[in-house]
Amino acid sequence: MRVLHVVDSLERGGQETFLVDLAITQKAMGHTVGIFCISSEGVLAKKAKDNGIDVLSLSGNDNATENTLSALKRLRREINQYQPDAIHTHNRRPLFFTLIASFSRCRKVVNTRHGRAVGGLYWTLGAIFARRIINVSDDLFKQSSGFNRSFLRAKNRVIKNGIQIHSEVSQGLNVGSIIMVGRLNAVKNHLFALTVVRKCLDQGCAISLQIVGDGPELQAIEQQIERLNLQQHVTLLGDRNDVDKLLVNADLFILPSLTEGHSIALLEACAAGLPAIVSNVGGNGEIVQHSKTGFVIDLEDADGFASAITTLINDRQQWSEMSKSTRHWVEDNASMQHCAEQYSDAYS
Repeated sequence: MRVLHVVDSLERGGQETFLVDLAITQKAMGHTVGIFCISSEGVLAKKAKDNGIDVLSLSGNDNATENTLSALKRLRREINQYQPDAIHTHNRRPLFFTLIASFSRCRKVVNTRHGRAVGGLYWTLGAIFARRIINVSDDLFKQSSGFNRSFLRAKNRVIKNGIQIHSEVSQGLNVGSIIMVGRLNAVKNHLFALTVVRKCLDQGCAISLQIVGDGPELQAIEQQIERLNLQQHVTLLGDRNDVDKLLVNADLFILPSLTEGHSIALLEACAAGLPAIVSNVGGNGEIVQHSKTGFVIDLEDADGFASAITTLINDRQQWSEMSKSTRHWVEDNASMQHCAEQYSDAYS
């Protein structure tokens, strides 16, 4: 099968990491796989190319209108040359571009919704013309099914994200080391996480926080660290390509996001055996089993987050049990191989 993925770019992020790993797995399954980036290739393009995946992109200029028209023309040309059996689009803009560029091939278009933004022209066209609409969590499926008319709901299905599962797991040796991985934007709620760290420290719980990622909230995060006097307790690591090693050297993972789809960073933390403390939004509660593999806390409940952190730091037996349980859950439910097989079925 010839599969062409269409995405905004391959800059580092959960959706993009998932896409590259999916493409690599699909190639290993015998498919011919390419990726078209509407804008720039991004840092993850190298990993895709190194694994034999064709990566195509538009070398645009600063004129947004010209870039849009050029991207549509280039995408149409690539689709005609590539002759894909399936065109797999990721989120809204790639879906919209693909439907315009390949109108005669709409029945080959599959779209994955990685986040909660639905409604409007993009999703209406997708629901009408695309072959399949894939939601990465039950939460997204419920939301999109409520939006679409009943006769379109048959196109909706759920395929939860998978990851490449590494062999190493945390041994919990670095007691009190917490890690947070994700782009530095407001939706990830880093400022709230810093408030939780301050609360834990004030309660006598000795912890430190590593923040992995880059983005527009960096300055605000730096200011919050200084405001809360956390310079000795919080480390900003920036964009990293060794997240798997950072995870196995940590103790806990936190994700207090305001909204989530089906977090790749959270899945990777669980695979590393890290108990996770997450906000009760999106697909977080579908990954973390409350009181078994971590804690699912109400959004913006700083006391709840602090209490969960303190509990696991002070109770190493509970930490060990949760660590084993979360690793087993990922092995049973979130392998990339199983995910790729489900997508092969969705393409047909």
